[in-house]
Amino acid sequence: MTDSLKATFSGEEKAAFLYGIIKVSENGKRQFIMDHQKLMQELIDFRNSRGWDESHSLPNLAKSVNIEAAEILEIFQWKKTGDELSEDEKTHLKGEIADTLIYLFYMCDRLNVDPMDVMKAKLEYNKGREWD
Repeated sequence: MTDSLKATFSGEEKAAFLYGIIKVSENGKRQFIMDHQKLMQELIDFRNSRGWDESHSLPNLAKSVNIEAAEILEIFQWKKTGDELSEDEKTHLKGEIADTLIYLFYMCDRLNVDPMDVMKAKLEYNKGREWD
């Protein structure tokens, strides 16, 4: 990859590229990929290094997902439908989305399921579903 292409990455994109989340093709097109199993292992290692493993029961994780999702909603509490988010609000929102996803990944670990497999299965189910 050329230095000029790297220079077009935002700070988050540079980190994503270094983590192997963004792949850049010959023509410079960015494709988001993720080794979610590597990420899952990093999350588990982080959790275990903090001694949080035993407190991460399914009920506790479900509560935590709900709390974090409520923090997402709080960002929009007094906004009208068409209101734009400020840059600070977007940054805050990204953090809360990440917190929610992390707890969901921990739930998948407890259930011994791959989060990508669960989402693929749900997508396939929804494709055959009749919507009212």
